[in-house]
Amino acid sequence: SRAAKRARILYKKIDSTLKGHVAAELAAIRWRGSLVFAPAFPAQGRTTVDGRLRLKGKPTSGDLRAPLSRAGLPATHIDLASLRAPHPEKTFERAIRTGARGLVCDAVTDADLDRIARAGMALRPRPLFVGSGGLARALARTLPRRKPAAWPPVERRPVVTVVGSASPISKKQVLR
Repeated sequence: SRAAKRARILYKKIDSTLKGHVAAELAAIRWRGSLVFAPAFPAQGRTTVDGRLRLKGKPTSGDLRAPLSRAGLPATHIDLASLRAPHPEKTFERAIRTGARGLVCDAVTDADLDRIARAGMALRPRPLFVGSGGLARALARTLPRRKPAAWPPVERRPVVTVVGSASPISKKQVLR
């Protein structure tokens, strides 16, 4: 849509444990640009190492490039050494120039997620960011601090929420 083209940041929120239908949702988006995929949420014990999701240090997924591949997005893995080297945005750019559309990023700390956010924000055109609350927080930290604007009163209207997970936590979030 036109609004999406004007947005500074496009973000697809996913569950940090990959519950739901990640590949189907990514395929439905039909994104034509690059995509930064970082489901880690270190504050909740969810990290990514060697392209695999870990929960409190134990592997819980296969290769994270697989859901992107199923969505028709050829992906490459950005390991911790590349991410922590000077100028990780150059690593991102190189991967995209060589044909990757999805960048599956390892992250074990919030500082790693901050590097991912800054490197992704440096890309032109900007990528679609796909991640959990951990990456969302990191992206928020890249934005300039501003005094909040005064908001006019908002008319109460119904809200439509689409949730792709039947987990008890998701059900509580929907009710809230």
